[in-house]
Amino acid sequence: MKRLRPLLLLGMSLSAQAQVEEQLQYQYYDVTIATGESLRQALSQASTIRQNGQVYHAYTRWGVTWNYWWQEARDGRCRLTLSRTRLSAQVTLPRLGGGNARQRQRFAQYLQALREHELG
Repeated sequence: MKRLRPLLLLGMSLSAQAQVEEQLQYQYYDVTIATGESLRQALSQASTIRQNGQVYHAYTRWGVTWNYWWQEARDGRCRLTLSRTRLSAQVTLPRLGGGNARQRQRFAQYLQALREHELG
């Protein structure tokens, strides 16, 4: 009998529907590099992301909400009929304007690493 319980519960859980909704948005702040200025200096000066005296070049804000619907059976037990999970995220990244070819190339590499870090 103990072996049947997990199988019975598995069968009951398969009747419930599960929905997952994802929303990902990007927001950008503009960065301009002055002559003689490093990419790091330009990013730190332009960044709108500041917390506790620190400057960050990227930031991800996210939230998760869960909703469950259930139905009471005739025997008084409840069973899940639907669950919905919503994930919303907003990633803030820099956007370079200007700069020479070398600076733009270095920025593109850095931006790729920032994006991977924020999504990771």
